[in-house]
Amino acid sequence: KAVALDSMCPWCYVNTAMVQETLGRFAESAKAFQRSFELDPRGRTQVRGGINRTYGFVLVALGDTAAARAIFEEVLSLDGAARANGLRSLALLNMYGGRVASGIEQLRESTALFASLNEGLSEYRNRLYLASLHDLTGRRSAALAERERAVQIAARIRPATDWLLIVGKQYARTGEADRAAAVLEAIGQQVTAEPTDFDRAIVLEMQGELALARGDYDSARGKLESAYGLWSTVNRLESLAYAAYRSGRFEEAARKYREVVGQPTLGDEGQAYWIRSHYRLADILEQRGDMAGAIEFYGRFLRLWQDGDRDLPDVLAVQERLTRLTAETRGR
Repeated sequence: KAVALDSMCPWCYVNTAMVQETLGRFAESAKAFQRSFELDPRGRTQVRGGINRTYGFVLVALGDTAAARAIFEEVLSLDGAARANGLRSLALLNMYGGRVASGIEQLRESTALFASLNEGLSEYRNRLYLASLHDLTGRRSAALAERERAVQIAARIRPATDWLLIVGKQYARTGEADRAAAVLEAIGQQVTAEPTDFDRAIVLEMQGELALARGDYDSARGKLESAYGLWSTVNRLESLAYAAYRSGRFEEAARKYREVVGQPTLGDEGQAYWIRSHYRLADILEQRGDMAGAIEFYGRFLRLWQDGDRDLPDVLAVQERLTRLTAETRGR
């Protein structure tokens, strides 16, 4: 309706593009972004509100990673927070392609810039992105150190509960149950006496992730289902899939993971979980005896990282599995 009233309004198209991206309508989103930039080319390098990053990852979802890289590189010539955001976007693009070492270097530079500008929340997020990248390399001590730095920043800036959930979920997924419990306590201290559904969902999701870390699968399932019922997101669906996976409910896990991989989560904290969902779905299909399905999703995972670092533990494991399954299938 806004565009109908004023077809020359660039921000009307930007807002349309952001909504279409959230709905997973990437072609429509790209078209709206491009129309906005025709009207006001400055929007291409706008980092506040995530415009540059969101447009770039819409292009990634459409398969044009080269164009996305060019979009992110446009802001590198700018100063301060703009350059820091561009470096972060490039790091996340490199994570998407399995170029973890490059992503770590870009995030380190971005983090130093954010710290120098006293951009506490941005530095906090970067520390957790760094932790995710270190997790992918198998360097658990380095990942833990970044998470600890993030917690120190959180104690200073008191971010909203949804930001705290990110570090809590990372702790839970890496088996640091006591640290995850401390984050849950911090979240609870920030929730009001009359919480919104949004806050209730965050508390329930964190409770569910903590229960998973402690091996209490029935409690985890109930908490996560309640969280998803209150406020459904792809990241919360991934938590439900992971809970089913961990508890051996493989048919349910496969169904949920298929939904997750069908909804690309790119350019934010959910990206690492989305990438690994391909691996977990393939593993489930293999355990269920669906060798063709397992080969398909192991292959999808390797294609995502076909130009990435070759020494990543997940890459080496998937290559071994795919080689073995392909040989077994041919031998039948």
